[in-house]
Amino acid sequence: MQESILTPDQYKDLSKKIIYAVDTRYRIIPLNSLKHPKYHLKAPIYVTLEFEEDKVIASFDDIEAFSYADTTSEAIDLLSNEIIQIFEDLMEDKENLGSLPRKWLQYLEEIIECRLGKLKLTQKDFMNLINCPLSLKDYETILKKRG
Repeated sequence: MQESILTPDQYKDLSKKIIYAVDTRYRIIPLNSLKHPKYHLKAPIYVTLEFEEDKVIASFDDIEAFSYADTTSEAIDLLSNEIIQIFEDLMEDKENLGSLPRKWLQYLEEIIECRLGKLKLTQKDFMNLINCPLSLKDYETILKKRG
């Protein structure tokens, strides 16, 4: 017959302590925004916060992105910047990606919406554009002269 090392009460107490230790050291939170005017999250992503002595580590394991800082908000801001940087780097080198970075890019394209500058025109401005006598070549020449 096998003897138990712990009594049921000791086992219960140990279980509570382990859960508390894990719960206070790690947290999973939703990130709703990348805090960038050009990029918008289509849906929240879930990031992990890990609390180490005097540092907070924020990670987004889906693309192996992480950052660390003294505070939670700093770590999250740095992680948002890291996600954007990875996305831009992957977009820039789209044709030469290996299989894992290609999967990361595919995932990021599903969750990040690029918001390019939206042009706000009045009805009058719009009509002036339609009736503009410049050809594409003329327009390009003007742009080249302006630098």
